[in-house]
Amino acid sequence: MKKEQNIYLYVVQLTIVIAAVLAGLYNVLDPIYKQNRNAAKKEAILKCVPIVKEAQLASVADVDATFKTNIEAIAIKPDGTIFKTIEEVNAARPSMQPYESFSNIDLGLEEKIDEKDRVYPVYIYKQEGGNYYVVTVRGNGLWDKIWAFVALEADLNTIAGIDFGHVGETPGLGAEIKDSKSFKDQFIGLKVFKGDNVALTIQKKGIKDKDHDVAVISGATVTCNGANDMFRSGFNHYKAYFSKVN
Repeated sequence: MKKEQNIYLYVVQLTIVIAAVLAGLYNVLDPIYKQNRNAAKKEAILKCVPIVKEAQLASVADVDATFKTNIEAIAIKPDGTIFKTIEEVNAARPSMQPYESFSNIDLGLEEKIDEKDRVYPVYIYKQEGGNYYVVTVRGNGLWDKIWAFVALEADLNTIAGIDFGHVGETPGLGAEIKDSKSFKDQFIGLKVFKGDNVALTIQKKGIKDKDHDVAVISGATVTCNGANDMFRSGFNHYKAYFSKVN
């Protein structure tokens, strides 16, 4: 009986020690993880802007400096409401987790609330002769979530650059939306809208409209169809804001 009590006490003590170590590691590593994740997001946004040079993205410090110097971030709602400070965003959604900055806005969290109450970030790259507007869209691939940052020229219709991401698409197939430069290059110069409708489409059977179509990735039909749904729903959220700007 005493031996069993000693074993039980040992297990409890070991559990407490492991829990304390894990809690300590979390407290130390979580801020680093969040910083790196935010830096990766800023880099993806900046990579869409064609005038941003690779040297400006060489390190986390370079990314942060370029983003801070050139990007004006705001958030919008599907009805066209514009938030110019993160405090305004948080005040408009008091029951939700507050954001520290516009770059922290997470469309995965926004999907948990009613669509009309969601906020969507807009990253405006300021320059003489016309700004670039980077928006983000999110949808479903074959296995999990996919998303894209899309830089639009000042007409808010012509694509200047695009950067995809995914959680777990198949390497060499669906993952090519992120990995294939030639696939992403097809989007540059295309138009998102045709009239009032989102016309940007990844076509399975060849390009039918040279102003709006991209050729499908072979063997990745489901991922590409998910991207098409993502474009239609995602860009529609920004239409009211685009109308205000225009």
